[in-house]
Amino acid sequence: MGYIYHQAPPTGFGIGSLGKNPIQANGLALCRGDVSASDCKTCVADAISTIRENCPYSKSAKIFYDNCMLKYSNDKFFGQIDNGTKYFMWNVNNVGYPVIFNQKSKDLLRQLADEASGKPKLYAAGELELNEGSKKKIYGLAQCTRDLSYNDCKMCRDRIISDLPRCCDGKQGGKVVTGTFAFFLQTAFGVDPLFHFCSSSENFTANGPYETNLNKLIGYLDYQAPPTGFGKGALGQRPNKAYGLALCRGDVSSSDCKTCIVDASGEIRKRCPYNKAAIIWYDNCLLKYTNTEFFGQIDNKNKFYMWNVRVVTEPVSFNQRTKELLTQLAEKAYVTPKLYAVGEMELGKSNKLYGLTQCTRDLSSVDCKKCLDGIIRELPSCCDGKEGGRVVSGSLFF
Repeated sequence: MGYIYHQAPPTGFGIGSLGKNPIQANGLALCRGDVSASDCKTCVADAISTIRENCPYSKSAKIFYDNCMLKYSNDKFFGQIDNGTKYFMWNVNNVGYPVIFNQKSKDLLRQLADEASGKPKLYAAGELELNEGSKKKIYGLAQCTRDLSYNDCKMCRDRIISDLPRCCDGKQGGKVVTGTFAFFLQTAFGVDPLFHFCSSSENFTANGPYETNLNKLIGYLDYQAPPTGFGKGALGQRPNKAYGLALCRGDVSSSDCKTCIVDASGEIRKRCPYNKAAIIWYDNCLLKYTNTEFFGQIDNKNKFYMWNVRVVTEPVSFNQRTKELLTQLAEKAYVTPKLYAVGEMELGKSNKLYGLTQCTRDLSSVDCKKCLDGIIRELPSCCDGKEGGRVVSGSLFF
């Protein structure tokens, strides 16, 4: 376990054997192909700890997370397709066009598996339009464990395709995972936003000059933000000038950033169709616009809280450690170009605390620090003793 824990994170894959038959131990760890080395290490560490707790004396065991999988056995399984362990998950919502959707899902899976089987990581992610020229898309991910040959990876895919009707026909999303293959499917409808505000102070006229400027500005942000995770701009002349900003979470890929901002752009215009100012948040991004310049100003007006309803067993020490971690991350974030930091802290002997802080990049370093410190002081109002929490404003993720 210790060897795999150190071997897997740098490349996303680790494999090894120790001892001699009949007490030889064989193990493998695989992280999802788009996961960072840091997140891979965290996931593998959690997997090792949990599997030993749940299967303390079993010679063979497997555990699956969103970001990684871990398995070990006293039998050597390297290079063999594993269909003995398999599970399915699916979105309970149905699509409105199941026949086309099911065919396109199979087409996408074949494309991704063909692409994955030709790459060293045996991993591929992609998208497919449901109809030519349609804005509706299917997003997918396919990955094999790297002990398989290219041909066995394809063979594994073919078996999964035959299994799809058992779980995911006509469903808006699905997941099929085995001991050697993972397939994820999500329709273009995406996830719901976390929250949004529509300003009630001023509205604009349909097809007027402000809407023209706003539409052009949003198109500009859709294009500008994904490469770096941040975009801002202004378009037009007062009183019809539009100001806008888009920010993606610091650990989000440019592809996922683009998807999130495009979704946010479409959704905010539906929810706030004639409002001159609006803001919308997703897990991966935020988008805001207004008819007054706001760049470089701390936004505490647009703010919301989310928290886990479960309470920790030792709230006093937990609250103190939470404050310590977030203070450390705030100190780290405000001096980095992305104004972003993520980290962890030991919480007792077997638990850890994870945190993330990020400011919008229109703020100065000094104002970013001021904003983060202010949020830390507000934590007791929402999240004392809670297993998890989130504070989000127009200027930060926390």
